[in-house]
Amino acid sequence: MRHIVNSDGSLFALIGILRETFKTKKYFTVTLKFGKVRSVSQNAMAHAWYAQVAEELREDTAEEVKCKCKLHLGAPILFRDTDFEIKENGVSYNFYELYQTLITPLSYEDQLKAMVFFPVTRFFTTEQHALYLEGVQRNYAHKNVMLEYPEGGE
Repeated sequence: MRHIVNSDGSLFALIGILRETFKTKKYFTVTLKFGKVRSVSQNAMAHAWYAQVAEELREDTAEEVKCKCKLHLGAPILFRDTDFEIKENGVSYNFYELYQTLITPLSYEDQLKAMVFFPVTRFFTTEQHALYLEGVQRNYAHKNVMLEYPEGGE
């Protein structure tokens, strides 16, 4: 069951649902996630930027640019909250601990390869993804690649 609470009305509705559920079930677990889920437009923007960087610099493919951004810019955003939990297929993992166990011991080249499969940006909230996009912009501005938001964009 998923409920988005973004107003007093939706908060009161959820409280009512919780109260009714408790009457019948007597036991349940509630997990809160703060911030909006990332928007499709942010995701599309990031992929367009990866392609632009690859085309302009001709050093890496778009996928390689994405992996570098996830490794250097994305993971640190999730590290800020060392209690950040990943929930996949009913199993919960601590992102920081999983990263430290699986990614940190690898060579730099293997860390980049692992980023193809290791989820990072998928777990961003809208706010985290905005920070990530700003980081991507700053990072590639140093290489004279100007990544811009479209008119009316983020």
